[in-house]
Amino acid sequence: MSSSKVTRVERSRSTSQSIHCTFCGKKTIQESGVSPCEHVTYIAVDDGFEYMSERAKELLESMNYSVDLESGCIDVTDNEEVDEPRYDCIDSLTDAMVFEEGYKLAAYQPAPSFYGLYVGYAPVL
Repeated sequence: MSSSKVTRVERSRSTSQSIHCTFCGKKTIQESGVSPCEHVTYIAVDDGFEYMSERAKELLESMNYSVDLESGCIDVTDNEEVDEPRYDCIDSLTDAMVFEEGYKLAAYQPAPSFYGLYVGYAPVL
């Protein structure tokens, strides 16, 4: 497993505004829901993954995670036999999901919530 981390862009203001892909310009996150383009690798919140591309699934499997996309929700299970989880939250797990020339947008709700939204973007190579 690589010890590198993804390039992060944090957004703490205007978190209710739409989010657009910087590669193609498509509106991918808006109040009415999500509409991933081909550059979105995952969409996650602090409770778990909302969307996952096939290449994100393959990356997690290469990191020794099991990913179930068939159950109606996205279940990610760490297959490492360790006493403590390798990543303590979705934010830190997605920091470890590095795609070539990709980045992660992290948007946080203001206090007192600080609830996080995490969107991975990467070019299709």
